Amino acid sequence: MARKPTRLRNLRIKEISLCENGMNQHAEIVLHKAADPAPEYPSASEMAKALHGASPEVLEIVKGQIAAHEQLLADFKKMNDEGNYDMNAIEPDHHYKQLVREHMEKADMTFENAAVDLQNRRPDKVALAYQKDEAAYVQRQVDRRDRTNV
Repeated sequence: MARKPTRLRNLRIKEISLCENGMNQHAEIVLHKAADPAPEYPSASEMAKALHGASPEVLEIVKGQIAAHEQLLADFKKMNDEGNYDMNAIEPDHHYKQLVREHMEKADMTFENAAVDLQNRRPDKVALAYQKDEAAYVQRQVDRRDRTNV
């Protein structure tokens, strides 16, 4: 017959050691944390070995993914090198969100509550932020059109 567990009261904890598995199988409370495994990516030789003998369809898919990845990296490098980093291209309503975030931090409220509060108290600021976002969108469309027509 299992013995009754001992209850600990007024316990002062000076140290907690992290372990993979709890050591006491009868414990009611176990404090433990496992480390997150680091992601492991295959090397080029492992990829080549894995793809050896693969069907042509699979090889085309992998080549397409590699080409898309390289193009993405090239575009990102070009954008950074030219200094064409436009926050509004990444986040279309950047000015509005920035306005709400600033109000949220000042008033210590949630994003949604800050948006409603701003709309009620300062609709002029909200309208101006929307106008800036719309102007940035129109400018992006004009730039895109000009690039394709050149």
